Amino acid sequence: MNSLDFGVAIGSMALGAIARFANYTVMYRYSAGAMILFILIYGIYLLKRLFPKKNEALSPSSERFS
Repeated sequence: MNSLDFGVAIGSMALGAIARFANYTVMYRYSAGAMILFILIYGIYLLKRLFPKKNEALSPSSERFS
């Protein structure tokens, strides 16, 4: 079982439990909130990777010549 299968299984069980105790509207709101959270986390990761700080952009070999 890989992490994708594990995520689908855990997500299905969690959303099923939410739907059982609340209703489908609440379940879909939690699902949308989780997706927005994951998109924000991924966006922050991409920004840090595309625009690194100057200290992080230098490799150890280029520091010798400065």
